[in-house]
Parts: sequence; structure tokens; C-alpha cells
Amino acid sequence: ITSTTITSKIEEAYTQSPSEAINLYGMTSIPLVVIDDEGDEIHKKTGLDLISSTPKSMIAYTNTHICVHNLECPSEIVNENGGFQRCGVCRIKICHIDNLVSITAMMEKLEIDQTLVGEELKKLNANRNLDINFVKQEKKRLKQKIDVISSEKIGWTVAQEAVEAHRQRLLSEQGIQHGQFIIPAPTLLKHSIKCEK
Repeated sequence: ITSTTITSKIEEAYTQSPSEAINLYGMTSIPLVVIDDEGDEIHKKTGLDLISSTPKSMIAYTNTHICVHNLECPSEIVNENGGFQRCGVCRIKICHIDNLVSITAMMEKLEIDQTLVGEELKKLNANRNLDINFVKQEKKRLKQKIDVISSEKIGWTVAQEAVEAHRQRLLSEQGIQHGQFIIPAPTLLKHSIKCEK
């Protein structure tokens, strides 16, 4: 299974029949609800809410998700997410069944990154020859980096669990066969791979 095959397959499926592709591929976005100054809930639009009104040229199909802003975060998204291309926590990202393997790889990479930053922090704490102000600044920077990695891991975990649950439901349905779909079916329905950490 190549990433090019997967991204072109979902793009073709969505072009042929958007509603069928959304359902069959188990497309999901993380909803965001904020509370305004009066205490009222504001439901922010997700990628799924926006994809049907987004021009095709602005839809980016990646290994881990679909982005309706062509991976060019608008300022509102940068502010919400606490930085540029913080896709794990983004309400705009749309994940689907064939993203599962790449999402799992992303989560493993984030785990390694978090371990490496933790090791940097330990080395910093062990080094007594450094300027105390420098150490304070570095500790703050490294702790912020760990926080960002942790939130990204949580976002990708939520997406992975939602999409995997949909994939398992489809696999368990009696009589499901690839020939019955009017659009290209997800590769991971053909290959029964369960993505776990």
C-alpha cells in the first residue's frame, strides 16, 4: 500500500460521490466547542462541515488526513491550535480509514520525539556548569515542546480511535463486499489491519 495510491483513491472517491466517500471511509473531524463571554456554547465548524463548500484546489490529501485549507493554516486556526500546522489538535483535519497506518506512524514518531526532548531536559538538569538564566529559559522551552507533543498525541489518538471504530463496524457488517461500492473502497477494508500501539 503506497501513500500515493491511498491519497489518489480517496480523492477519486470523494470526487465521484462525496456523501458515499464520507460514509464509507469513515471521515471524521474533531469537534470544537468554545464558551463565549455570556456562557453560551459556540460550535466551531470542522473540516467535515467545510469540505463540501471548499474548492477542490484548496483540499490537500495527505497520508494522515485531509486539510480543507491546503495545509496553509489561516490565522484563526493558528490561534486555536497554538501554532502553525498543529494538525493533531486541529478541528479542520479530516481523517479516514486509509489514514490509520500513517496516523499510527505519526503517533510513534511523536512518542520518540517526546522521549528525546525528555532526555534533553535530563541532560540540562544534570549540567551544573550552565548559566542559571539560560537553564530556566531552556527548561521552559523544552517543557513547552513536551506539552505540544502531548497535545498532538492526544489529538491523533482521538482521530485514530474514531476512524478505527468505524472501520471495525464496516468489517463486522454481514455480507460486505468490495464489488458493492460505487466508489473505490478503502484499502484497509480489503486488508484487515488493526492499528494499535
